[in-house]
Amino acid sequence: MLSFSSGLTNGLYARNTNTFWVVKLYYNAGSSSLFYGLSDANRDDGDDFYYGLITDFGQFIQNIDYFDYTSSISTMTLKIANVPNSINGGRFSDLLSSQNFANRKWELFQCKQEVRPWDTSSNLLAEGVIAGDFTYNRNEVVLQLLDKSGTIHKDLPTSVVTSSDAPEENLNKPIPMQYGDFSEKSDIGTIPSNFSKYAPRARFPAIVINSWDDSNNVVVAQCDSQRMHTVDADLVFQYQKNIYPNLGSVAFAVSGSTDIIRFSGSSNIYYPELKNGSGLTDGSFQTGATVTANAGSTGTVQFDIPKQPNLGVITDINLVCSFQDFVGSGQDAFTFRDANNTGNSVNVTFSDSNLEQSIDIPLTGGSLIFSTSEQENWSFEGTYEFFLDAGASVNVNAQFKEVALEITYTADQDYTQYIQDINEQKTMMDSFIQNDRRVLVPRQVIKKKKEVTNPANIEYVYFSGKGRKFGSWTDDDSRDNGYDENDVIENPIYIAEDIIRTELSYSDINTTVFDASGNSTNGKITNVFDIGTANHPSSIANIKFAFSQNKFINSKSLIENIGSLCGTFFFLSAGKTFKTATLEKDADYASGDAVENIDYNFITLDSIAFTPLNAVRNSIVIDYDFDYAKNQTKKSVSASDSTSQGTTASGVSQTLEMEIEADKILDTATATGLASYYKDISKDRKLVIMFDVPTARYNHLEVGDIINFENWDSNIKLYGTAMTTSFLFMITQTTKRPHGCEFVVTEVGRP
Repeated sequence: MLSFSSGLTNGLYARNTNTFWVVKLYYNAGSSSLFYGLSDANRDDGDDFYYGLITDFGQFIQNIDYFDYTSSISTMTLKIANVPNSINGGRFSDLLSSQNFANRKWELFQCKQEVRPWDTSSNLLAEGVIAGDFTYNRNEVVLQLLDKSGTIHKDLPTSVVTSSDAPEENLNKPIPMQYGDFSEKSDIGTIPSNFSKYAPRARFPAIVINSWDDSNNVVVAQCDSQRMHTVDADLVFQYQKNIYPNLGSVAFAVSGSTDIIRFSGSSNIYYPELKNGSGLTDGSFQTGATVTANAGSTGTVQFDIPKQPNLGVITDINLVCSFQDFVGSGQDAFTFRDANNTGNSVNVTFSDSNLEQSIDIPLTGGSLIFSTSEQENWSFEGTYEFFLDAGASVNVNAQFKEVALEITYTADQDYTQYIQDINEQKTMMDSFIQNDRRVLVPRQVIKKKKEVTNPANIEYVYFSGKGRKFGSWTDDDSRDNGYDENDVIENPIYIAEDIIRTELSYSDINTTVFDASGNSTNGKITNVFDIGTANHPSSIANIKFAFSQNKFINSKSLIENIGSLCGTFFFLSAGKTFKTATLEKDADYASGDAVENIDYNFITLDSIAFTPLNAVRNSIVIDYDFDYAKNQTKKSVSASDSTSQGTTASGVSQTLEMEIEADKILDTATATGLASYYKDISKDRKLVIMFDVPTARYNHLEVGDIINFENWDSNIKLYGTAMTTSFLFMITQTTKRPHGCEFVVTEVGRP
């Protein structure tokens, strides 16, 4: 809610109180002294004079949409009397010859005669920008007052490729914004050093800014316009033939306070996907396979190599192994071989002190595992095995964690992904009219515009690491949100705050409510993701957002999309200050969450309704782990509610699906928590109450505030249920006037 002064608040609560609005219209340079004050009557507070020329203030409307986490502030139409000798000896329209109001600031204040001065920040109801469109005749001037979003928001990323050394296709393309942890996987156990190029959590795009640096014989790619938290030279890749070869020899450097990648492209590394049903090749170092040979016998464990694309000229092949243990000694032979041509083998040397091995596979000579022809054509498909001969008198047991084939090759340089459409577009909602108001409901699938890939010069490489860091702002003003400067930003609330501060250069942020939503101890997103529930994040620190913004998108759309993935509205309070309002699950609300008890005796009830039946969703699919080169999510989780799908009084007798593209989430726990959240808030219809307040008593309330009702008329039931103070509602729309307000509130919790 707005922070009105105590004097004003008390005055608004008084019966038969006289309230009014005054507006300041700034002009020319926009200094604090260059304005005209207007009201509905001549008013003087001792410091400023307000001309009584306003014939109609219009309405100041603010809205947040319960279904898609967007917000809006409507244009306020101001009508001004344009009569002779009314201002500066002439008409208001005469001012336009010397005073420029277009794109200047306006301020609107909620006032009471006795509470002065009127133009204090604690009386501010709204501010914004004056539109340049003035319409007038001899009797009236009509102008539009806009909120500040048009001047705050812009297309992101703001930094683009300008270097003439860049590929022609990359000029004026966005330099990506990278957030979150996309470094080595953390859920596969400890990664051995000989697998250092093997297991990235994700691969984010870095754009090539120099096709070939002649002085250093390297290609240069930029990761971000800001410094990264961590970059990993072992985990840099190209995208080729639907796979990600490792670039091998890569150097990271800092240039102009940004991280860049330098690489020659002369020696790439590829790990073919191996097939084995026992955990030998599943990418996890927490599982594995065992080969056992008893005395006088032999044992094998096998895996398959599927058909591979021809990537270039092979220069080296190594079999990379990680062992858990080796029991026994004196073995006669431990080899790797072609299962269908067992004479072609290579010895595996093992000792208790060497549980990590990289075994060289000969490319020339006799008895080759991979023949010269197979190497040239990359024809490796077949079955391969580890063979263990126990000897005459010992039992031998070899326990593998993981096995990989590491192929080093020289690649062609005429491939990449060409992003034909560099503007991201999201269409999320459908709308229809209910009770003369537009209602938005989610579509089944949220999709992005498709991209096209064509052979071209190298335009992007893909790397792993950790993205942007908290700035000093996280510790400013004695904030205590659990994060420190230089920590990697993974929390979605603070990703949004960083975008506002860093990309929009905007600092009017209510940090108290941001921290209430996102702090690491008990931020409200705790309840969104069901912290501590099985298979959900174990703490707020484990709510892990990670994404690359590598296409242009309006900042408002980006921030609201982040909000939709963490149950949080980001909106402008009073048209100027960024705030949050997190929509928690029904069971997480308590009566103490209400910031105002709405007294039924002071309102006029307009209507009671339910949200539309076709807004119900009881089967949720979350698509996550986005692949930026392939332009698709790789994984999905789901959640459903059988009661809602059923035929009881609480059911809708059908399965209603919603599929959400959570392209900013990488890990399964976070995606699982989000699926449960959407199931909970979408499975039932919600009460919607519309009421009018004929006085300015509640004009300090705003969207996102939680309210309840007291002194409710007991004869008016909520679809047969008595209203109690346990019913909680979120304000989703306000329509304010000088002497009152109309509210639309949507149920968030009930007894």
